Amino acid sequence: MTIDNFAEKTKAMIKDKKIFVDMDGVLVNFQSGIDKLDEATKSKEQSHDKDGSVKVYEGVYSGSIYEMETWVRRDKEDKRSDEEIIEEMKELGYVTCAYYERRVGYYPSRQRAEQTLDEMHESCWESDLNLDFAVIRQKVSHIQMDPTDYIKEWSYGWDVSHKPMDETLVRNFDIEHNHFMGRPREMTRHKVGDIVVVFHGCDAHWGIVCALPPTPEEVSKKPNFPFDYSDDCYTVITSNTGYNSHEHVPSHYVADISWLFPPKKVVELLKEGLSLVV
Repeated sequence: MTIDNFAEKTKAMIKDKKIFVDMDGVLVNFQSGIDKLDEATKSKEQSHDKDGSVKVYEGVYSGSIYEMETWVRRDKEDKRSDEEIIEEMKELGYVTCAYYERRVGYYPSRQRAEQTLDEMHESCWESDLNLDFAVIRQKVSHIQMDPTDYIKEWSYGWDVSHKPMDETLVRNFDIEHNHFMGRPREMTRHKVGDIVVVFHGCDAHWGIVCALPPTPEEVSKKPNFPFDYSDDCYTVITSNTGYNSHEHVPSHYVADISWLFPPKKVVELLKEGLSLVV
């Protein structure tokens, strides 16, 4: 996609009110990337140290843009009966805890995106809305990338403080050169048996953790296994209907339930589902 095509597409999306964009910052940033095509670029990469521990090295991709996606909902009392909860779990394989309007914007820096996120959070409180979850996605302007590709992603929880809730450890494109080295336990926010919220598409649903992302020690025991970004995930049980009702959820898309408490019946069904596989 050329810079002109990107600008026209973005303007059309703004006109249709599908996204809000810091246009000048994006275009300047795209041009900066095009002007530096020959510049060597690196992002945070994992590497094993001599003692077997994982080190994360910081670098900068030239011409990066930052896509921010937010999940916004209006408060709504959950009046579902136990029978309705059971029926939904049978039909969908999970129980939805919220539906969201997703909003997307583009910024020249992560700092600018975080500043806007803070302003949106304040605005939502004033409008009786809830900004529950956000992801800032680093992309590079001069590399052909699919819409879901990223150099790095940071996720933010309901309090939307400037401190990320979690982050990816390897990029999800050109994965031949980005071997996942494991997620250290100090960066693993949940444990087996935790009831969590999974953000997926325009909704969020409850689940219970049944397996954790592999640690560096576990990964090192399989030197020939092609670990990649998709292995940095929690395995989550979403219902009591057995093996088919589980998901492998990227670590940074799993949140705690501190603001979306599940009904008692959901907790009972999820614990029953966990007992079938653990």
